[in-house]
Amino acid sequence: MDCNVTDLARNGISPERRRFTSRQQAKRWRCREQNAAGRGRHPSILAKAMGRSEIELRVEDHSIRLKREIVIEIPKKELISKLCSSIIGQAHRDDFLLLCDKLEQIIALQYRSRRENLTDVYELFNPLGNVKKLESFSESQVKESQDRFLELLSDTSSQAMDKSNFKPLSAQELKVATSSQYLFHLTTKINRKKLDDQFFKDSKYHDINPGGDLGSLYVIFRRGIGIDRKSGQFYQAKIDCILKFFWNTIKLYAVKAWRWLLGKSVAEESKSRESEPARTSENFICVKRIHVSNSFRFKKFFQKLDLQEPTFDHMIIVYRKATSLTHTSCHGERGIHIRHYKGIPMADMELILPAKKHPKLPFTDWITLLVFFFISLVGILSALRQHNPMGLVIGMLVVFFSYATKVYLTFTMNVLEYERLINKLMEDKQLDCGHGTLLYVMDEAIQQEVKEAIIAYYVLLRQPDEKCLDEEELQDQCNNILMDTFQSGTSEFQVKDAVGKLLRLGIVEERGNLFKTTPPKDAIEIIRKRMIESI
Repeated sequence: MDCNVTDLARNGISPERRRFTSRQQAKRWRCREQNAAGRGRHPSILAKAMGRSEIELRVEDHSIRLKREIVIEIPKKELISKLCSSIIGQAHRDDFLLLCDKLEQIIALQYRSRRENLTDVYELFNPLGNVKKLESFSESQVKESQDRFLELLSDTSSQAMDKSNFKPLSAQELKVATSSQYLFHLTTKINRKKLDDQFFKDSKYHDINPGGDLGSLYVIFRRGIGIDRKSGQFYQAKIDCILKFFWNTIKLYAVKAWRWLLGKSVAEESKSRESEPARTSENFICVKRIHVSNSFRFKKFFQKLDLQEPTFDHMIIVYRKATSLTHTSCHGERGIHIRHYKGIPMADMELILPAKKHPKLPFTDWITLLVFFFISLVGILSALRQHNPMGLVIGMLVVFFSYATKVYLTFTMNVLEYERLINKLMEDKQLDCGHGTLLYVMDEAIQQEVKEAIIAYYVLLRQPDEKCLDEEELQDQCNNILMDTFQSGTSEFQVKDAVGKLLRLGIVEERGNLFKTTPPKDAIEIIRKRMIESI
C-alpha cells in the first residue's frame, strides 16, 4: 500500500473521513501509552519497541518510509495571499493582512535577544573571525562559552534549531539513508585524527551513536523531505551491476553448497528472515528508491535510466578540527565549523562529511585481483609443465591483465566521478557557512513561528457562529489546509506550539479545552500594546 498521504484525497476520501481516522489513531496511541505507563514502561520505550522511527527502509519495494515533517515550506507571502483570498470583504482582508504584519513584528522582536546571544557567542569560535579573543580566557571560561553555544544552538529553551524544525540526525537514520548507492559508488572514510573528538563529549549528542563518528566528531541536523531525479545511460554503473550479479551468483551457490554439507535447510533460515508487514499511517510518506542496482535489466543496457532518491531539503553539519602540533594558541584550534547544504540525496550523504580521506582501491577488489592472479598463475604453470603451446599462456596473461586493467579503470572513473560530485556539491549544494548559517536558522525559526500562528488564527477566525474548537479539531483543520490548499503532503501542523503563542499574545481565549479567537481589530490593538511594553 502506498504511504503517501496525498493519495487519500485522490482516492476520494473526504476530509471528514481523514479527521475521523486521525482521531482514532491518536486515541489508540494514547491508550497504549497509558497502559504502558501503568505497567511501569516509559511511553518512549513503547514507541521504540513498536518501531516508530522517523526513517525506515522497506526492502520489499526498495523505498524509504519517512515521518511527515512539521516544517511548513510554503513561503509566507503565498500563505497569506491564499488565506486572504477566501476572506469575504475588503475591510476584513485588510484587517487580516495588518494582523499578519503585526504578528511577524512582535515575534521577530521576541527573537531579537536570542539572535544576538547566539551570534555573539559564536563570534568567539568563528574560524573566519577574531579567534584571538579566546587567548584572554581561562580554560574554564572557554569550556563554558563552548557549552553555552551548543546549548543556544540546539536546546529547546533557546528555540534555535528546535523552532526552525531542524532535527539531529540519529545513527539509525544515517544507517538507513546510506544503505544503498545512488550516484556515488566509493566507500568514504573519515580521517579521525583531523577532527576534535572532545567537542561534543559533554553534550547530549555524544549518546547519538556510542563509539561511532556521528555525535563524537560531528553532528548533522536535517529538515524537509524532497526527491532528486537523474536521467542518463550510467554505463559504468551498469557494468558494475553485471559483475556484481555474477559474483553474487557464485557466492550464492557456494553458500548453498556449504549449507548442504552442514545439513541445514536454506528454507529454515529464510523463514526466520521474513520481514514484518509494512506499517502505514497518515503521519508517514513513502518515497521509492530507483537506483541502477534495483532497476537495471540486461535487455535495457543501451536504454536510458531514470533514477530517483529521497533527499533532505536542508542539512547543517557542525564540527571542530583537531588541534595541530604546530598551533601556537594556548587553547589550540577552537574554531567551530558550521556548513549548510540543500537537496542532498540520502544515499550520497557521505559527500558532506568533513575530513574525508582520498578514496583508495576497495579491499574486495584487492582480494579479487589476488585470487584471479593465483588462478592465472596456476593455469600458466600447468600449461608450461604440460608443454602446451605458448598461445594458451599468452591468452591467460591477456585475460589477467585485461581484468586488472578493468579494475583499475573502474576505480579511476569512480574517483573522477567522486571529485566531480564534490566540486558540484560545493558549487550547487552548499548554501552558506558559519555566521550566515546561524542567521538563516534564526530567520527560519521566526518564519515558522509566524506561519504557525497565522494558520491557527485563520482557522479559529473562520469558524461559523462563534464556534470553539478543541486542540485536536484545530490540528485536523490546519492539516487539511496544508494538504488541500497548499498540496503540502509532507508537512504536519504543530498545534500545541501555535496555540501557545496565540494564548501568550492574548489574541485567543481558552474556554476549558476549547479555543476561540478575538476579532482582528481587537487582536491588532492587543499586539500593539505588547510591542510598546517590550520596547
